[in-house]
Amino acid sequence: MNKPELLAPAGDLSCLKTAVNVGADAVYFGGQAFSARAYAKNFGPEDIRAGIDYAHRYGVKAYCTVNTLLFNHELGQALEAAYDLYEAGVDALIIQDLGLAALLRQELPDLPLHGSTQMVVHNAAGAVQLQDLGFERVVLARECTAEDIKKIHEASPIELEVFIHGALCMGYSGNCLMSSFCGGRSGNRGACAQPCRQNYQLLDDQAQVVEEGHLLSMKDLCTLKELPTLLQLGISSLKIEGRMKKEAYIASTVGAYRKQIDACMAHHPLTSQEVSREISKMAQIYNRGGFTQGYLGGAGKEDLLSTRLANHKGIPLGQVKKVEKNRLLVNLDQPLALGDGYVLLDGEGAVLDGGYINKMLVNKEEVRRAKKGHLVELPSQVKKIPGGPYHIFKSYDNQLVKGLAREEKQIPSGKDQLDIYLYASVGAPLTAQVLASDQELPVTLEDEYIVQAANRQATDLEVVRKQLDRLGGTRFVLGEVGLEAGEDVFIPASVLNRVRRLAVEAFTEEETDREKRSREAFLEGVYTLLDRIPPQMKTWPLPDLAVTVANPDQAQLALAQGAHHIIIKVSAQAGPFPWQAADIAALRAAGCSISAEEGPIVMPDHQKSSTDRLRQLADWGVSTCYISNISQLPARQWYENLRGDYALNVTNDVTLSFWTQAGLSGLTLSPELSRNQIDDLSSIGNVPLEIIIAGRYPLLQSAYGSLTEAGQTDLDHPAVLHQAKGSQFPCSENSYGDLLVLNGRLLSLYEHMDDLLALSLDSWRIEGAYLSQAELSTLVEVFADALTRYAQGEPAFKATDADRLAGLMKDTPPADEQFIQGVF
Repeated sequence: MNKPELLAPAGDLSCLKTAVNVGADAVYFGGQAFSARAYAKNFGPEDIRAGIDYAHRYGVKAYCTVNTLLFNHELGQALEAAYDLYEAGVDALIIQDLGLAALLRQELPDLPLHGSTQMVVHNAAGAVQLQDLGFERVVLARECTAEDIKKIHEASPIELEVFIHGALCMGYSGNCLMSSFCGGRSGNRGACAQPCRQNYQLLDDQAQVVEEGHLLSMKDLCTLKELPTLLQLGISSLKIEGRMKKEAYIASTVGAYRKQIDACMAHHPLTSQEVSREISKMAQIYNRGGFTQGYLGGAGKEDLLSTRLANHKGIPLGQVKKVEKNRLLVNLDQPLALGDGYVLLDGEGAVLDGGYINKMLVNKEEVRRAKKGHLVELPSQVKKIPGGPYHIFKSYDNQLVKGLAREEKQIPSGKDQLDIYLYASVGAPLTAQVLASDQELPVTLEDEYIVQAANRQATDLEVVRKQLDRLGGTRFVLGEVGLEAGEDVFIPASVLNRVRRLAVEAFTEEETDREKRSREAFLEGVYTLLDRIPPQMKTWPLPDLAVTVANPDQAQLALAQGAHHIIIKVSAQAGPFPWQAADIAALRAAGCSISAEEGPIVMPDHQKSSTDRLRQLADWGVSTCYISNISQLPARQWYENLRGDYALNVTNDVTLSFWTQAGLSGLTLSPELSRNQIDDLSSIGNVPLEIIIAGRYPLLQSAYGSLTEAGQTDLDHPAVLHQAKGSQFPCSENSYGDLLVLNGRLLSLYEHMDDLLALSLDSWRIEGAYLSQAELSTLVEVFADALTRYAQGEPAFKATDADRLAGLMKDTPPADEQFIQGVF
């Protein structure tokens, strides 16, 4: 069992120092741009250098995130930022954009790259692909189970990084569009507005409320109990989430996992009581309605969500006996002291009262502390007293936070041991043999000092040890010390100090003396590569109208209404595979193009089913396949052509170029591009490009599965999530049992017809697999007629058709904004 790295988050320099001080092996942080936590404080240029230097001083590695989607106008700034980090000595960059990664791999080959969890690598094929691209490590999707991780480790030697603690997203990271489409803040750009933490009503197919609460809000992950098992899986790095959190959170989580890792490596894991104590401390600092073991620990559905609490309230404080305007009576389940904080909730989870405690009575006497079991009276400012029930939480523990603050400030003594043996012969230079515990071979040093015989007091071993032990501010602690001398000798303190410095430098020389590529050479190289991306030399003819479908009936309907290209979503809906050879033959006889398409997530348990369906379609004569994840590149063995789907998140020239060099014959652009950004991309490289111009598709895909017992697969009468603001989100499931939360308001760019026609695109696409029959029929017919009119030299836009589309949304709130248009 190899000892894994404990990787801690750092939202600012203070948090980084805390992580180092309490025992992290590595830290990860973000700069002020291109970080997937845009609202963390993050690091300016001076803080970056200071943070990396502080980490390296104590043998801790420092990784920086450059893991957002990049637009063309940002590429230069992102490359400059990457070089600044390289020059500052960062140990690795955490990357999402494969185009940026390809440039860095070519021009800074000695800069390690880690594949971000935003890449959604969730199976062995994805890990192998990243390894082949030169990535040193991959951060696995949080939906991976222990068995999944074991299979991935067996398939590839690439380092695996796994989240072990912190916030969980309801949807697969990197594929969630909910924040972007609902509030204009892109999660893939680091600005998620967290719509999954909002309150929802779940309505059944009769529009009756089934459940209400934070129905998409997951508890925080905590795997301290499972850590002994996780250490057997071949994980290289154990990652704590939390770049938005403060020092107390860092201290409590890093401290707890440090203890458990070290105890496991000594073959004596923490006892159940010790684990419970550490979990309680972490929960007091931050939790969302309790902790879950997550998919990693095999948690059941009932243990994943916190439907009543979507943010930190602390831990249960006790039983509320009475609520009055001026006081609360609480029977304590936890100790309580002045300076602690509490929050009082009603039965629905709404906050009634809360704050810091500055007065407390037990038996009508003021006390500073109260024990578990005491009935305490607290001052109250409840304005309106409901009938109950009430829930009270201890939201802040003053003594715990003070204790953690002391731990935060304890400067680490060092990480590695330095053994130093001196050899002193009178009349000869002083020599030393030095061995660091993290190195296999010793280093021999020779000092310029010529050893002298002692006239009065000889230098003994104790004097040597005392002088050599001044290793504060380095990554070492002093180990064994030896002095071999044939007679009494004298070695000045200044000489011993110099030997100590030389010993430290001997094991940091490789890092400090590494020859780095110059900024000028780097920029010249990357811009030469960018210049090789060819400009578009022709305008595409009238675009084809492509329609994604889930079954043969949808395909025939789309074809009848004017579709040119049918894209079969092989895992769109639950149930048996609905396609037969005769269905494909009928489409081919009608003269339309046909493609297969696999969704972005195929967990290992479903890989065989996915492969069987894709191969079956290929055998029936489908020659093109859309891929949605890097793990799907092996589909080229069955299909003549591969195209990239929108889930590949293509947002700039270099990413587009990367995928075309990887063999893709066309790409569907990210729906997070504006009209001008699409225009910029659509003039690059003679690559057929497609955009989604209408329909309904998953804003969020979740391994959680159905929100209802009966499932939600009837698209004419689906279950619906209803938000307080009036927004509605139909729910469906794919064939692998994943929950799909769909856009309630239809996407339509019909009002932008002139802009659409001005773009150099070879295909417009309607996402039809999750539409009702009426929606699919109308959308396809309206856009097909627009293209026909345009080809005949007539105006493409028709007001009566716009009214027909509006009719599809007449019953969908909010009425004043009937269609979503993304950021187009």
